[in-house]
Amino acid sequence: MNFEKLGRSYLGTAATTYDDERANLEKWASEQRIVEDLLAALPAGSSVVDIPVGTGRFVDAYHRLHLVPTGMDISPDMIALAARKAQRLGLTMPVQIADIRSIDATDGAFDTAVCICFLNWVDIHGVRAAFRELVRVARHSLIVSIRHYVPFRKLDPMTPQGFLQWSLQLAARAHKAMNPDSLRVHEEADIVAMFHDFGLYLRCQVPVVPRKYGTDYCIYMLEKSQ
Repeated sequence: MNFEKLGRSYLGTAATTYDDERANLEKWASEQRIVEDLLAALPAGSSVVDIPVGTGRFVDAYHRLHLVPTGMDISPDMIALAARKAQRLGLTMPVQIADIRSIDATDGAFDTAVCICFLNWVDIHGVRAAFRELVRVARHSLIVSIRHYVPFRKLDPMTPQGFLQWSLQLAARAHKAMNPDSLRVHEEADIVAMFHDFGLYLRCQVPVVPRKYGTDYCIYMLEKSQ
């Protein structure tokens, strides 16, 4: 899916029903828990840019942990919901409509950049374009979520579980090839190379859910090389 189409995907009821449609999902709850744990490691008063901020799912954590957030999103309807959540909590959170490929902020404007549930909607070139901006505006660290294929060398087809994951990954790759607008799954080697190219140090990698279809979905805490 391209950036422009994504910008039109979360308007109206797609925005207002977004949280309710996901609230009971294991993946949603796990993402929430992991991100909040990683945010808790930041010093109080740290500035955070959350892009895409969506409906503001982490607003409560920012308030509780005494962080200073800025919300950005390409969808005006989503960002309006995030702003209302912050307002109800009495949290000052500037919001703005933004394209993650061109963030209107100076270099190192924020201590940390948060990007959850976005990087698998675009191809690896889009991921790199987003990362370039996230790294530019983040002074110290990034918290991001990415799903990638498990390299075949790490799957043992001689075991029942390994063969199952190997077979499911082949099927998943075929399905993605025939449905280019569906969620993208990236190659692990491309993700590792990107972290290296942008001078990022892997502080931690936390699996969100058990391995599925020969893919791993993780949330990463990355630190910039000083």
